Amino acid sequence: MPLRRFLFEWEDLPWFPDRIRGYMLDFLTFFLKVGKLYSPITSLLVQKVRESDSDFLFDLASGGAGPLESLLPELKKAIPHVQVLLSDLYPNPMAWRRLEGRFPQTVKGIDEPVNALALPPDREALFTMFSALHHFDPETLKTLLSHLAERRQTALFCDGGGNQLMLLGGILLMPVFFLLATPFLKPFSWRRLLFTYVIPVVPFCTLWDGTVSILRLYSFRELKRLAAQCSTPEYRWKAGKFRKFRGVYVYVLEGTPQ
Repeated sequence: MPLRRFLFEWEDLPWFPDRIRGYMLDFLTFFLKVGKLYSPITSLLVQKVRESDSDFLFDLASGGAGPLESLLPELKKAIPHVQVLLSDLYPNPMAWRRLEGRFPQTVKGIDEPVNALALPPDREALFTMFSALHHFDPETLKTLLSHLAERRQTALFCDGGGNQLMLLGGILLMPVFFLLATPFLKPFSWRRLLFTYVIPVVPFCTLWDGTVSILRLYSFRELKRLAAQCSTPEYRWKAGKFRKFRGVYVYVLEGTPQ
């Protein structure tokens, strides 16, 4: 836990160039989509949308929205009229426009910054978050969970987890993926090629952030402790885990009004 205080990710820095952050998120989105990391929680996501008594899903810290993009086809089959709103402290309109084009009448992005700790007025919705729990320090995350509990909002927050050595081993393959995948990332951009192959800022920063993300991931024990601390008689947080591969899991924090 103390290590988390001293590590940083480039994409979290306010001054970091939006263009480079966008290129990094495009690659991470591609990586998550191809790996289908979040496929084990598809049925749980459908269940939580139904529990919220709404077909509305408010996604926090959306980034490139890769996890949701991979989950939406199955979600729409189960709930055809589902509506998804994307938000982030550092909006990624280019990625969101592409997703809006793929799922018209379903997905909408908020182009202004949205702080997860300053949620919009109460409304019936399922609040979600994918691959972002590790960006919050324990006290900030506890504040967010307690805030949702006070508002009695249904929530489903997911992040990766599992054997750190195995996850870090996967990071070593990232340079190969960069070499092969970058020319095919959408939208095509000569600047993307420049900052990937000639001036390799994007691979360097992505490898750094990927390594730091794994080191900052919450353990299942930590998530269980946070869930217990933020639950009340009127609202329950529950930690769960879903296996993707041997040693690789999706950890979830599931919030439900009682």
